[in-house]
Amino acid sequence: MALIKLGVNSGKGKVLQVVNSKITTQETTTSTSFVATQLSLNITPISSSNKILLLGNCALYNNAGNAGAIMNIFRDTSTSLGKNTGGAWGLGYIFNGGSNLVGQVSPVYLDTPSTTSQINYKVYIRKHNLGTVYISYDGTPSTLTALEIAGWL
Repeated sequence: MALIKLGVNSGKGKVLQVVNSKITTQETTTSTSFVATQLSLNITPISSSNKILLLGNCALYNNAGNAGAIMNIFRDTSTSLGKNTGGAWGLGYIFNGGSNLVGQVSPVYLDTPSTTSQINYKVYIRKHNLGTVYISYDGTPSTLTALEIAGWL
């Protein structure tokens, strides 16, 4: 890893703005394809060279044994930020070989959107194989936070 030495007044790496979103209303899906939730936010970068650091904390639940729950974040509904071209594994995953499954998924993702236009980030969920997947299960809060970080060339 390269070490970058920044000037005293460079401003690079500073947090320029913070936007967050929180839901406590339980949402569900029985789909094996990603389904949009109400957990989303909009941020408008000041410069196209800046980065967006996304921090999530999602309360997921699957009501079936030998089943999983997967979450992902999409930029502007069309760009999956998760691994795998088809978004199969997303940014967070819980799985249990036993019975009902509850867990917190806390993805961290550094996005390089290269724009000064407003961006929408939205959390999507899906089941892995069986059962019903819940986000904000039983009113447990789920959050998404975006921090604009001053970029460097």
